[in-house]
Amino acid sequence: MKPAPEYIVYVVGLLPLGLGYDTIKSALGSQWLFLLCVLAYLVALRLLGVYVARRSRAKGTRSDA
Repeated sequence: MKPAPEYIVYVVGLLPLGLGYDTIKSALGSQWLFLLCVLAYLVALRLLGVYVARRSRAKGTRSDA
């Protein structure tokens, strides 16, 4: 079974966040600023995943017709 495109986008987007956690946190300075930026990044990833999934489904239905 092939994973859904939105999950692929989300997992691939989490890699840089996880790998650069310490660097990003120290560069931002404030713990609250870091938290706010991470939440905004996760929301953006979610929206990007939904967009990619919709495009993928639309492309799939057009080629099936």
